[in-house]
Amino acid sequence: MKRVLFLFNHDAGHQVAHLAGTAAATARFHPETACTIAYATPAIRQRLETLIAPEDAALIEWVEMVLPLWARVIARAADRLLPASRLLRLRLYRHLFAR
Repeated sequence: MKRVLFLFNHDAGHQVAHLAGTAAATARFHPETACTIAYATPAIRQRLETLIAPEDAALIEWVEMVLPLWARVIARAADRLLPASRLLRLRLYRHLFAR
């Protein structure tokens, strides 16, 4: 089976509009392709769900890229200097991207 992953690894909800429609259309019109949305925060998912019809959302695998406590502690301090939260999510969820 083919797979496609739409990655929303940021904290800015306004960014989701760029790909939400593409993810929904992929899920709807390409049932032979497993469609996954990986998102950084519940707020990002909520914003996505305002842009994706419920029937399309039901066709999508949703993965919240939760940071474990130790990573949140490190990221909280480091985010002031660099996008540590985003980088840690990429590192911790590399198995998802490998699929």
